[in-house]
Amino acid sequence: MKRITVLISLLFAAILFVPRARAVDVSLKFSGGQSFFQLKSINRLLEHWAVWKQKDTDAHTDWTYIGGNVSKLQSGFDFAGEIIVAVTSRITIGIGAGYIYSELMEEKTALTIERVVGTFLDVKPIKISALPILISGYYFFPLSSSSRLYVMGGAGPVWGKYIEREGQRLTSKDNFTYQAFQRTSGRGSIVLAGCGFEYEFEPGIRVFLEGSGRLCRISDFQGENNLEETGTLYSFEEHIPEFEIWQAKNQIMAAQPSGENYRSVKKATVDLSGLMLRIGLVFKF
Repeated sequence: MKRITVLISLLFAAILFVPRARAVDVSLKFSGGQSFFQLKSINRLLEHWAVWKQKDTDAHTDWTYIGGNVSKLQSGFDFAGEIIVAVTSRITIGIGAGYIYSELMEEKTALTIERVVGTFLDVKPIKISALPILISGYYFFPLSSSSRLYVMGGAGPVWGKYIEREGQRLTSKDNFTYQAFQRTSGRGSIVLAGCGFEYEFEPGIRVFLEGSGRLCRISDFQGENNLEETGTLYSFEEHIPEFEIWQAKNQIMAAQPSGENYRSVKKATVDLSGLMLRIGLVFKF
């Protein structure tokens, strides 16, 4: 919180140093677009879950594994709003907030398993959201009276949520029942840099296209599961002796797991680092 206060103080200090001979230019910037990231640890978790499901089915002689395709979580949506102040004709600074959202829904993780009582879809949906607050700076390169290129960079704190569920339904039914779920919240930091093109198509209204790369990691997740157990979200591999496999998991636990059946134990991290493409509008006052 202390860092946020310092950053905001620097922003307003810069505004005070804008030459008094001219009015301060203030703009509102709104954007939306798509993010692309890898989320390797979460995709590995999903891959291991699918392997465990198949082996568990094979262990039951009266069950049949029909198949399925578990997708990877690799993209999401990105929205942002920002207040921007012109320091000079080419330099602006801003403070804003954003929203990052990514979800792998039930149909993207469905595995079909035929059991004694019927044919089931087993699913493991995952949802991730994040709220970053950014202090940004821009430098512009005019191309004409109505268009310009720019480079930008920003940094700030980010708060995130990670929700994981596991459920199933009969193929003859519409609704899933969930045997397990965990909801957690964490925090981290974000740094981004990019470039863009801006065009003024009406006086005081500009449209822009922006591409950027970001480093964004969220950790220290705390939360609760369906058994009303609370604790820290840990990432680890657990040995499943009956199948002779190591299964990657994210799990809420009151204390860090230890012992010969656990390896690669650490606090879970959601890595939203990657690329962003956004389009939006800037309104000048």
